[in-house]
Amino acid sequence: MTIFVDFDHTLFNATLFKEKLYDVLSYTGFGKEEFFEIYNQVQSEDGWNDYKLIKALKSKKDFDENKALISLRALIQSTSDYLYLDAVSFLNLFQNKARLILVSWGDPNIQKDKVLNSGLMKYFDKTIFTSQKKYSLLADYLDKDSVNFFINDNPLENQEVAKIYPDMKILTIKREDGKEYQANDYENLKTLTDLQTISDVINKNL
Repeated sequence: MTIFVDFDHTLFNATLFKEKLYDVLSYTGFGKEEFFEIYNQVQSEDGWNDYKLIKALKSKKDFDENKALISLRALIQSTSDYLYLDAVSFLNLFQNKARLILVSWGDPNIQKDKVLNSGLMKYFDKTIFTSQKKYSLLADYLDKDSVNFFINDNPLENQEVAKIYPDMKILTIKREDGKEYQANDYENLKTLTDLQTISDVINKNL
């Protein structure tokens, strides 16, 4: 059995982390709305990283870049503080029952740093950090002789995976404080609210 697992909004509270990101850079003088407009633009271009974000902010206002970089690096080193409470217990449960593969979208360097500092790297047999479409990277890791699960919060990505891998068991996690999508984006997807419920579904397939 292979379980593909997402990071942001699945194992990691990216919403809370994003709010803290603003807090540590609030001294730059940006209002929250303007800050997140810039952040979202950078994020849409293959994912944010500390250098790209600071450069984009600096193009709008003058501030101490070194201070910003130090603040961001300190935040990235604290990612273990932003794990969902059920993340470690879920990974512990399946570490010896399945092949666990992390598939994380975004700037590969920043995503790798976030996962390393979270302490979760040790649970995975394979980690994939990418700014490409997730579905394009799964084929080489499918378990041909058993069941494959794909756990992810993004319903648009999940719809893409469902089309290409019809035998994949896709479990969409919709955290209460997760990223928001349109209601119709979840059409035909099995949607669950936490990893404990997801683990119950997986165990029923063992």
